[in-house]
This record gives sequence, structure tokens and C-alpha cells, in this order.
Amino acid sequence: MSVDSVKRPCRGATDKDRVHAGRVAPNRAARSVGSSLVAACFLIGCASATGPRPVANPALVAFSPADSATLAAEVVNDDPPPLQIGNHVPPLDALPLVAGSASSTVSASGPVSTSGTVSTSGPVSASGIVVIELWATWCTSCVDAMGHLSTLAERYAGRVSFAAVNVLEDGTRQQRRKRLETFLSEHGGNLRFPVWLDPDDASYPSWVLAAGRPGIPATFVVVDGHLAWVGQPEDLDGPLAAVVAGRWDVVEARRLAATERRGMAYLKRVATLVHGDATSVERAYRLADALTRTHLRHTPLLLAELARAIQYRADLPDRWQRLGLRAITLAIDSSDAPPDAWRGLKTRLTGRQDAAVHP
Repeated sequence: MSVDSVKRPCRGATDKDRVHAGRVAPNRAARSVGSSLVAACFLIGCASATGPRPVANPALVAFSPADSATLAAEVVNDDPPPLQIGNHVPPLDALPLVAGSASSTVSASGPVSTSGTVSTSGPVSASGIVVIELWATWCTSCVDAMGHLSTLAERYAGRVSFAAVNVLEDGTRQQRRKRLETFLSEHGGNLRFPVWLDPDDASYPSWVLAAGRPGIPATFVVVDGHLAWVGQPEDLDGPLAAVVAGRWDVVEARRLAATERRGMAYLKRVATLVHGDATSVERAYRLADALTRTHLRHTPLLLAELARAIQYRADLPDRWQRLGLRAITLAIDSSDAPPDAWRGLKTRLTGRQDAAVHP
């Protein structure tokens, strides 16, 4: 059996999770929505974030007076995370190699020592392009992404180094290693990159949380030891192709990351308001509606997140469902290569609208 066929529950991040080295606590609502952290927010009110996804020369957005007033009425916090695009990445120290070998990497010196542990720089070499994936065996989205990452590893063989770092497993060090070895033995036959174990989860707060990501899977593209991109594995194709081709604009990526961070802060505000009384829900709708014309208008990933979140809340009134359909349509229309999942989401929201019109 390959990793593509394994389905395991994912868990979402809450404030409580930050207490113990960022460990993610099991939450039924968050488990049910996989990697859509905004959807989890709509269901249980937790926080969420997303990584940057640069687009070429996004058009300037002219805010109407009404939209400006709606946005100004809501206070949000969009402070930049400690680990930003362009920053030097933290080390991954002395992690045991569980699968794969030094030959799977680009670095001439190799990140793996003869003792079977990574060097002081971990899977990240001082030069070259490296893709680091933080994941867990229990995470559906993490496991589902492995096949796609292996495809990319084969496509960019000799030009990009791929590595997976396993985090947030339960049990002692020995139990965690045994669980990972068993999982890889049973399901990892198609992997095309090495896998390391972080038995103390030190990389979770220093990489995932430090980059403003609320949970796993989390994919990092590192160029010459500096962070070039961070996001979901399914969104890796475009940024990685641009990095390999030498077309990646770090300054633009960082600028757009700030724009998306602001948009996500507003989305989190929507997720908070939607759990309140009728007045709060009305404010949530006005804010979400305004966002599709302002901060989210040229950020397809966040438009898709809003649409996905609305889809999971079938109890919201019809106008919310129409807003979700408008958001995913804008996301598809403004993206050069929209994922198939977005088209499926549009189909489901369209079907919901048809059912409302013709019950």
C-alpha cells in the first residue's frame, strides 16, 4: 500500500496547543475539516493563518467608502511572525534519519553524517534549494501530500533537495520512532525523499509557529539557507517552479505575505463574529462580503479558504452560500492554474444554490 491510500484524522490548532511546544490537541470539529484552518475557525472558533502565494503584479484595490468603514470597524492583529520570507531559517539539530539516504539530497557535502544523524544544519544545507515538509502519520492532509511531494522530488531531481520531518507523534522517543518506522514500512514505498524524526518537536515552534502557520502540514522552500516560501503542500508547484527558474521575487513575496496576513487576520475576525449573536453574525457577513472586494480580491488562496469555510457551515443563510460561491469563482478566475479541488468546491456550492432555488 502506498501513502496515497492512507487516510488518517487531522487535528486543528487552538490556543491551548501553544502551551506544550505547539503540540496539537485532538479536536473533533477540527479533525473533520482536514487542512482547511479557516473552516475549522468557522466551526470551532480557532485561529488560522496561511502562507504567501505571490502573483505577478496584482492590481491595486480601490476601497469604497462603505467597505473602508466596514473594515475600520473591526480591530485585527496582523503583526508579522518571527520567521518571515527572506529570513535565515533556524537549524534542525541532530535529528535521526529514519528513511532515505544522503544521496537523496542536492548538497554536495550531504546533510546526513555517517552516524545516521543530520549535521548541525539539519536537512537544510547552506546552499541550494531545499523543500522541508513537517508532517505526522495521523494527519490526513500530510499523508495525502506525500505522493505529490514525491512527484515533485522526481521532477526536480538533481536541482532540489526534498526532506520530511516527522513531528507531533504521541509516546516516548522509542515509541515514536517505532511508529514512524512501521508506518514507512507499510505505506512509504513510493516516497522519493528522506524522512527524519524530530522526537522533541523542537522544529514545530521554531519553524511552523514561528512562520505564522497554525498547524501541519507545513511546507517550506529554503534557498541558500533563507526562507523563500511557506504554505500548504498542494500550493507548492507554482512557487517552486519560479524558484528553480530563478524568477522568484523575495521582496514581492514578502510584500504579498503581509497583504495576505492582513486578509487572514480579517478572516479570523469573521470566524469569531460568526459564533456570536444575530448582530455579530450580521457584522461577520458584512465584513466577509467587503473582504471579497478588498483585501482578498487578488489573493485566490484566501478567497478559496473563505469559500471552503462557508461550505462547511450549511446552517448559514443562503446569502452566505452565495457569498461562498462568489468567493470561489473569483479565486478560480484570478488564478493561472486553480487546483481541481477549487472546481469541486464551486460545483458543491453551485449545487447548494440550485437546491435552495429549486427545493
